[in-house]
This record gives sequence, C-alpha cells and structure tokens, in this order.
Amino acid sequence: MKDRSHGPPKILVAWPDLLPVNHAGAVRGASLIRAAIDLGWEPIPLTPRMPGTPDAWPTLPAVTKFALYDSYASKFPLPVPFFLLAVTIFRITRFARRKKILAVISSTPGLFLGLEALLTSRVLGVPFFFDVRDAWKLEAATHTEVFRNRIKNRLEGVICRGATEVWVVTESLGDLVRRTHVLSPEKIRLVPNGAALEEFAGRSSQKTLDFVFLGAPSAYRDLPRLLEAIDRTHTLRPSLKVLWLGWRSPQLAERTETLLDKLSRNGVVEKAAPVAHEQVADVISKAKSGIVSLSGEDVFRTAIGAKTYEYLAAGLPIACLGPPGSSELRRLVEANAVGFYASNPEEFAMSAANLLSDAEIRNQQSTNARELARRYDRSAIAHKVLEEAVAPRIAARVGSSFNGLGG
Repeated sequence: MKDRSHGPPKILVAWPDLLPVNHAGAVRGASLIRAAIDLGWEPIPLTPRMPGTPDAWPTLPAVTKFALYDSYASKFPLPVPFFLLAVTIFRITRFARRKKILAVISSTPGLFLGLEALLTSRVLGVPFFFDVRDAWKLEAATHTEVFRNRIKNRLEGVICRGATEVWVVTESLGDLVRRTHVLSPEKIRLVPNGAALEEFAGRSSQKTLDFVFLGAPSAYRDLPRLLEAIDRTHTLRPSLKVLWLGWRSPQLAERTETLLDKLSRNGVVEKAAPVAHEQVADVISKAKSGIVSLSGEDVFRTAIGAKTYEYLAAGLPIACLGPPGSSELRRLVEANAVGFYASNPEEFAMSAANLLSDAEIRNQQSTNARELARRYDRSAIAHKVLEEAVAPRIAARVGSSFNGLGG
C-alpha cells in the first residue's frame, strides 16, 4: 500500500453540483466523502467550476474545482464544450496521477463529468464506480428534446458499461438500468438513499405546519397535480398550512401559476428558499407530515424521493402522490404503514384530510417511520458500500495487506 500511495488510500470523488451541500445529490456525495474519512482514507472531492457556487463547505475537506465540460457548457454553445473534452480529461487525469488516486467515484446527473471520470480511471488503470441516482430515462420523461435525450441515454450506457460497478438507489431502478444498457446483474449494486439519523433524533417541536415539502419544484414532481391536490385538501381542511422548503421559481403554465398564486395569497402554501442541509431537521420537525410527489409517468415507479428518508428519520408520516399501480414508493409506504399513497389529487385530498384529523394514526405512523428509518442510516450505507465494493478493488491493486481501514 505505502509503496504506491505513501499514506492512506486516495480516492477521487468527482461529483456534479457538490457545492453547496443543500440538495439531495450533494448530500449523497458528501456522505461518501465523510465515510471515506472515517475509514482513514483520503477522499479528494472534485466538482466542475460553476458561477455562483461556493469554493468550500464547512463539513467537507478542501474541494477542487476545475473548468470541466459542464463549466464550458454553461458559457459556450455546442459544439464548443465537446471540442474541449480532451482538455478537461487531461486536466483531471494529470491531477489524479499527481495525487496517486487508487479509485474514482462519480454520479448522475452530470453525465459528462461521469465520462471524464471514467476516462481518467481508464488512463490510470484504477477502478471506477458510477452512482446512478436518476437514470436518464427518468430525466427524459420531463425533457422534450428528443436528440438530447438520445445522446444522454447513450452516454449513460457508455459510462455504465465502462464502470467497475454501477450503484443504484432502488432495485427496480437497477433492473431498468440493467435492461436499458445490457449490463450483467453482477455489475449492479443496490446503494439506497438514507438519512443522517443523528440529525433528527430526539427533536420535538410544536406542530405549526400540517405538511412540509422538501426539494425544488422540478418537472418530475408534477407541480400541476400536486398543487391541485393541495387545493383540494384545503377545501376539506380550510386551516391547511404547507411549507415548501427549497423553492426556486419554475416556469409554469398560466393555470398552474394562477393556482399557486391563490394558495400563496390565502396563506396555504409558504415558499421558502433552500437552507443548509444541517438546518433541515429543525424546520421539518414543525410539520405533522411530509409530502413526496412524483410524476405519473410509468418510469417513476422505480423512484423513491431522497427526502422520503429524512421524513422517516424525523418521524413524519409520508403523504405520497405518484403513478398508479405498483411502485417502489408505494411498497415502502404501505408495507411499513408509514403514511398513505395516492395516485390522483382527489385521493390525496381525502387521505390527507383523514390523516390530519386522526392524531392516533399519525402517532402510530410516526413511530413506524422512525423504526423504518433505522434501516436507512445514510452513514452506515456509505460505509458499507466503500468497505464492500471499493476496498476490495483497492486491495486487489495494492496487495492483501490493505484492510480497508487506511492501510
């Protein structure tokens, strides 16, 4: 080990949108970085340099920011960023070689960063792990550019086939990725999302909110259906209070914009900007339940919103609006009695009104939620995948004396 790295094993964590750590993707990357530190490794975080993002974060080691494909894509039209790929790959490879990197990890949705990371690992001859939080087929359901979707899907396939392992957040997402890109089952590893249980433990607060919604109003959350569901719930519960934490102004159809304005004016929906992840537990502890909304497209049956696990850790029953029929989210919620699952706004409103009116059911579901959350400890999940997937590959390169604990 030491003849190669002169110290703890160094892994390159090339993560898209790592800074600021105030959204689910960055939190997942940060958890892997902190787990590597716990194991005595030396993670080297790297992210594309983007305008308006911070240069550091209090809970992370120094983050390297390079001008990469995504950086150029934010400034120049196509095909300029493509022509610069050779430069960006050389930039990362030179940096990784100087650092004596032993493994590389990257993630979606930054597929060009994944490509840059894959090719870096090939040049160095080190293992590469690709974390697929959202397959492009899910992204394509809310993007209309056919040519772009085709290119992105093929690029995802190239990266997945070239990876040592592909990590997925649900079993059915793994099946989707495997079928789409013709991968062997052995290449797929389930690495679910989770929550930092210690951040949510023992918090008690007066319940001033009926519901909280965590996350940006992205297209895959199907904002028109969700706002209709909230409006119908308000009809049944005139005192309804919903906090949307993580709001960023989206482009909305006129009808949806009008409905949102009405709900905001009437004090039903309060829109709050994203906060540092460390502040989330305090905010959501004020709510009686947490909302998860997914588009009704069939492909979203494979998804479980990352914030679901934080609701569970906080002991919040989950109010779900998603595609009809069987789905990962429905199975999680109904099999463990941690909330309700609705597939249309009318059903959501009835179930929400019933939940809010029955404190006994809410208390039991809250207990169930905290119990279920223990199976999704984010730190334990990150430690496990590093020890079971990454450490053996490093050991195969540096010798059996490496035990996964820094040497």
